[in-house]
Amino acid sequence: MPSVTDVCGVTRVFETIDEMKADEYASYFAADARFRFGNAEPIVGRQPIQDAMVVFFSTIKGLRHEVVGVWEGEWAQGDVYSVETEVTYTRTDDEVLSLPATSTMRMYGALIQDWRTLRTSPRSTKCADPRECVRPGEPAEGPTPGLMGRASRRDAVERPLP
Repeated sequence: MPSVTDVCGVTRVFETIDEMKADEYASYFAADARFRFGNAEPIVGRQPIQDAMVVFFSTIKGLRHEVVGVWEGEWAQGDVYSVETEVTYTRTDDEVLSLPATSTMRMYGALIQDWRTLRTSPRSTKCADPRECVRPGEPAEGPTPGLMGRASRRDAVERPLP
């Protein structure tokens, strides 16, 4: 089973994502691990994480992470890695989009216990008001389909910041 015990291991995890190998990626997680992408609900468990990645990978043609920096620390159960990346997505229509992202990996031994990724929304980089960021054929209100889920435009506009 793959393990993450240093910065080289962290880099390998991102290479596995870029290779779109959902099964290998999931093998880095503890059996009861949590995975959260953006504001989507957390996914709990190695198999549900793998299943979610299979679905995600089916929605894109490819992706590539450029690791900008890795920071190490500790939490009660072990090491913590914070990874800053520039992610380049290739959509199924061959449109290419690059976004900054930060992922935090909380470890339990050599396995990932908790993974959280925050990234910039491509819509917020192009529009001053999220209500103006409607692509042809998309509803003006309601859930926006996207990478691992996304809040509705209404939530994005009206929800107060914590």
